Amino acid sequence: MGFRAWSITATMLVTVAAFMTAWAVPVWPSDEALLLAVQDWQSPLMTTALGAVSYLGCQLPGMVSGGGGLTLVSMAAHLWRRRVADALLLSAAVSSALATLGLKAMVGRLCPASAIVEPVPQDMGFPSGHAAFAVLLGGVLIYLVWQHVEYPPLRWAVRAILALLVLAVGLSRLYLGVHWPSDVLGGYLFGTTALIVLITLKDYLERRPDPGKPQNSTFPGVGI
Repeated sequence: MGFRAWSITATMLVTVAAFMTAWAVPVWPSDEALLLAVQDWQSPLMTTALGAVSYLGCQLPGMVSGGGGLTLVSMAAHLWRRRVADALLLSAAVSSALATLGLKAMVGRLCPASAIVEPVPQDMGFPSGHAAFAVLLGGVLIYLVWQHVEYPPLRWAVRAILALLVLAVGLSRLYLGVHWPSDVLGGYLFGTTALIVLITLKDYLERRPDPGKPQNSTFPGVGI
């Protein structure tokens, strides 16, 4: 079994264990302490800044968000460059974040009663859909930047910025008091698992021989 297969298996096992624990234990031992510690940073500037960052992770149907706009722009750019596989990967990744809506209902864990925003979210908490969406969108963009940006300093800088934004979305959900830390962890785990599976599938399909394309032959006078 190769490294990627081990990575997928390990991430899936950890994700399943986290979901089962969240279903069995409504609030994890460190959840409340971590949530209160982050909310101690409250200030008008911080609330505005992290509220804007949280907006990047919104993926609910019918809602326009910064993340949704970034997705559309990125997909259009890849289609314009005729990178259809990359555009499909991006679409599949952001669409898979919607699975968190069903997963929330299955786990059935309530959000904390610590929200500092209005309206207060009324849905279930685990896993955080914002965190999952941030990992899926940010992760795909990091992968595509690595694939297509040739200038190393720019490639590393953009990837670092995207990674920080992914982490900031999760932090914003804690600061705003709409998720427990373990909700955010669950979103990150689900998003990471889905991301690894989708990228692996894309790489496999790209490496698979095209049955309609003639193959080179080792015999003289045969093939191309």
